[in-house]
Amino acid sequence: MSVMRGETAVAGDDVRATRGGRIVAAVSLLAVMLVGCGSRSTRPRSREDVFQDRLRVDTLFITEDGRRFTRPMNPDRVIVVEGGKLAWPAWQCDNPDCPGRGADGKPVLFPWPDPFKAAAADGSITDRQPLTREDEALFEKFIEQTCPECLKKRTIASENKARRQQYKNWCQPHVLPSAAKQLKALERELEAMLGREPGPPKS
Repeated sequence: MSVMRGETAVAGDDVRATRGGRIVAAVSLLAVMLVGCGSRSTRPRSREDVFQDRLRVDTLFITEDGRRFTRPMNPDRVIVVEGGKLAWPAWQCDNPDCPGRGADGKPVLFPWPDPFKAAAADGSITDRQPLTREDEALFEKFIEQTCPECLKKRTIASENKARRQQYKNWCQPHVLPSAAKQLKALERELEAMLGREPGPPKS
């Protein structure tokens, strides 16, 4: 009986030691993670940080049926919303005679959907290449950036190259007021960085 009690005591010590070792390891891992996070947050920001932040400013996304969402920009330049629909960054038409311009003078906003992108079941974005003649015709139509409201009154077949280019130039990315504020702050930060950098050595 004393032998069994001794073995039980030893086993209990082993369990406590194992638990203690796990606790120490967990605490050590947490400390390493905290130190790592602290080092990233306290290191001086670089021009690369500013550049990456410029790519993540607030952006208005619009679905083809007109629903609007404000999200940070992302590398795919598209988001998946409820129902598996895609929403695209908003564009605006700066044509002063655009029929879609509001009574308040604000330009019409619209998406520029890429017909070759789709949402997969897991929420990821799929991208296919144009392979058929129908695809090629669809691609040519896609790259001809046009305002859908101006398109209602245009006769493209009779337009010369300069006129068609003008309609393209009137289409510009829409910038939210919050994004404009973010970009201005980042521009000031970059200018301050460049001002602190040493100039080229004098000859």
